[in-house]
Amino acid sequence: GAMKSIIRSGDRVVSASNGLYGAGFADMAASLGAEVTRVESPNATWTAPIDPQAVIAKIREVQPRLVTAVHCETPTGLLNPLDGIGAVCREVGALFLVDFVSSAGGVALNVDELCIDIGMLGSQKVLSCPPDLGMVSVSDQAWAVIEEVDYSGYDALKPFRHAVTNKHMPYTHNWNAILALKIALTMMEAEGLDTVRARHTAAMERCMARHTAA
Repeated sequence: GAMKSIIRSGDRVVSASNGLYGAGFADMAASLGAEVTRVESPNATWTAPIDPQAVIAKIREVQPRLVTAVHCETPTGLLNPLDGIGAVCREVGALFLVDFVSSAGGVALNVDELCIDIGMLGSQKVLSCPPDLGMVSVSDQAWAVIEEVDYSGYDALKPFRHAVTNKHMPYTHNWNAILALKIALTMMEAEGLDTVRARHTAAMERCMARHTAA
């Protein structure tokens, strides 16, 4: 729904693709009729992070309407550097859509500093909630495009823009899951984000060490 809300058929899209979900973004955009340019990882496999400079160069060449990337590719655990990509998106008038479903909360990630226009987060990863909620951060730039595209559908973002202010949610929500999310966020705040991130880093290092030794 996020992608349907911000692009139309014929729009140019640049997709950083070095894993299942990065490739999925490119496939989704193509299925909507977009002209997709993929930027693969340096070794053209799913075993290396993307090169931000290669993505930036392609953005300047293609002048897209949308750029997509995945911060952490869940199946491989690859953490992709995003430095500078969002700023160049702003330069050329593109939106920057990022999947940080499995990284947000576990590593440092500043949506505003990275100029992320659409950010996607899942409740079931770092937040340790049931797999019930999909959350989206939306920038002012993205809201303007959402209003322009005016996509209508059950998965559209537009109906949520004023939902809190108007106290009218577009659809029935899973209020139990929202309560679980509130509790999880309270627990994270009490533990401290630095401690949460250190715990996830230690778990990652242990997993990688055991995998390498196997």
